Amino acid sequence: MRIKDNKVRVQGFTPELLLGLWIVNEVYKEYGAECLITCGAEGVHSVTSLHYSGNAVDLRRYADIDMEGLVRECKERLRLHYDIVLEHDHVHLEYQPRYS
Repeated sequence: MRIKDNKVRVQGFTPELLLGLWIVNEVYKEYGAECLITCGAEGVHSVTSLHYSGNAVDLRRYADIDMEGLVRECKERLRLHYDIVLEHDHVHLEYQPRYS
């Protein structure tokens, strides 16, 4: 796993998000790709974004990797309290606990 550059703000990541990143990193490696954090708490997000609370990150999306399969495998491993979404230009990972 790598952080894209010095502009990516990783301060304040929650332990739950770090656990999710560790799991996602393992899947990226299995798919032959580097898990690259492209956005943390910096940038402009919606007011309710979990990026600001340290519970969300954006990751590199690769054109030459089966990203749909990668995200599907991440969802299987992460389970209930995480969302991982394949966006048009990145992968969004967030920790969002559900209690029902």
